[in-house]
Amino acid sequence: MHGGALVSLADTAVVMAIKSVLPPMTHFGTISMESKFLYPVRKGIITARAHVVEQHGRTFRGEATVTGEDGKAVLEFASVFKVARDSRIRGVTFKT
Repeated sequence: MHGGALVSLADTAVVMAIKSVLPPMTHFGTISMESKFLYPVRKGIITARAHVVEQHGRTFRGEATVTGEDGKAVLEFASVFKVARDSRIRGVTFKT
């Protein structure tokens, strides 16, 4: 499997973990990320599990582990996100 696809999955998992602790419609973005490839993925289903490990003001750090079908970790991932000062996305109207 392409390494970029693994990183994208891990990044998305961390985003979902951060979204789970923020109010709806909060705007935030990645300011850094680090990935460590452990083993190649040749076939099968992969799974990412993520959690928020720390928060300092508007900055959140999350970590994810991507595992292969056999449960073996294939990627370790960490990223830092920052919440915008004005957390609403400007110029966008949301209908509820």
